[in-house]
Amino acid sequence: MRRSRKGLSYGGRCRGFSLAELMVTVAVLGLLAAIGLPVYQGYAAEARLGMMQSSIRALAMMQADRMSDLGAFVEGEWTPDGLQSLGERSRLGWAPRDGSLVAYRVECVIPSARVGECARDSNGDGNLSDPSGYIVTATHPDEPAAPLVVRYDGGNNRL
Repeated sequence: MRRSRKGLSYGGRCRGFSLAELMVTVAVLGLLAAIGLPVYQGYAAEARLGMMQSSIRALAMMQADRMSDLGAFVEGEWTPDGLQSLGERSRLGWAPRDGSLVAYRVECVIPSARVGECARDSNGDGNLSDPSGYIVTATHPDEPAAPLVVRYDGGNNRL
C-alpha cells in the first residue's frame, strides 16, 4: 500500500518545476537585476557625492576658524589610512567624521604661498586683508578619475 502526500507525487513520479518554468524565472530575475543595478549605482554615487560635499563644507568651516585664529588658511592632506602627509605642509589637523574612504587635499591657490599655510597676502602688496584662496580636492577610490574639486576665495567663499 503506497501512501502519498498531496502534491508530492502523482502516479509514482515526483513532481518538480519544468525546465521552461525555471528558465522563465531566471529571465525575470535577470531583468529585475538589469533594471535595479543601475538605479542602485546611481543612488550610491549620489550618496558618495553628498558625503564628500558635507565633508568639504566641514573642512571649509575649519578653514574659516583657522583664518580667524592664524590669519591664513592651512593646507595639507588627509588619506583614508589616517596619514596626514605633504612633508612640512601636514598642518591640516582635520579628518572627516565618517569612516571615509575619500582622500582630501587642500592646496593654496597661488604657488608663491609659504610652506605649510596659504599666503596671508595673496598679491604681495603688504595688505593682509586679501589672503589667497584654496582648493579642496576629494577623491573616492571608486571614481579616482573624477575627483570633486571645490575652490574657495580668500574670504572662504565657494567659487
